[in-house]
Amino acid sequence: MIAFLVLIYFLVQSLNKVDWNQQSIQLNQPLALVFALILVPLNWLFEWMKWKATLRFSSVSTTNSVAFQAFCSGIVTGMLTPNMQGNFLGRIYYFDRKHRVDLILTTLVSNYGQFLMSLLFGVLSILILMKTPLNWSVVPILILFISALLFFSVLYFYFEKVATHFVKKKRVFPILQRLKTHQIFRWKIIYFSLLRHTVFVVQFGLLLLAFGVPFSFELIFWIWQVYLWVTISPSLFLGKLAIRESISLWVLTVAGYQQQPILIASFSVWIINLFIPTIFAIFIAKKK
Repeated sequence: MIAFLVLIYFLVQSLNKVDWNQQSIQLNQPLALVFALILVPLNWLFEWMKWKATLRFSSVSTTNSVAFQAFCSGIVTGMLTPNMQGNFLGRIYYFDRKHRVDLILTTLVSNYGQFLMSLLFGVLSILILMKTPLNWSVVPILILFISALLFFSVLYFYFEKVATHFVKKKRVFPILQRLKTHQIFRWKIIYFSLLRHTVFVVQFGLLLLAFGVPFSFELIFWIWQVYLWVTISPSLFLGKLAIRESISLWVLTVAGYQQQPILIASFSVWIINLFIPTIFAIFIAKKK
């Protein structure tokens, strides 16, 4: 909670420093905005593919209509919970109780795969740029994040072995055994998470370009770091609204980019990727 308030304070201070009278919002590259919008369905298609893989792995037989309603309900509950991790709450409500434990565990594994992608590319960014927004030596930060990446990768691929030592409910053992014998499921999640992370990065880059930030490969590497810091930052609800903007400003202003395009682009990412799909999902999700 304290870290959350610190980030909000940083955002307010940054907003106060922007001379809005001297700057106007200009859409320099309309086509870049169009392409960013076109990528929204692709973004959620990859998440849908992860959900379908989760259902198949959990041996849940259902219609595409029910699966899609559950998926949309997950978008809504994810939006209202920290770090979007509550998407399983909306999803499991559409299925019998006997399937819910399996779906919770496998959905968490799916979410965890997306976290790993943000961590992986964040580490690659630090390695390539040898810079971070922190005024610390890069080497200890790099060692810390590489250690974290290795630790969470082992936890991801050997989750069932770790969970066996802590989970005592026999109901969970079959799904843990299935995770052990069907490693392909986790690789599918990694594959779709990689594709989705790529869409996130390209969208953010396109929106920055649309509002006046010139494209460069260095910008892409900095965007990898934005998603790294956003992923590990605290959150309450609404898909890290304000948190994303705070961190985007923090990272990209250190990289030398102007504040106003960063704010507009970051907020636009939230609007097109989370707010609009959530409004759509509210009308699709079936009330029960």
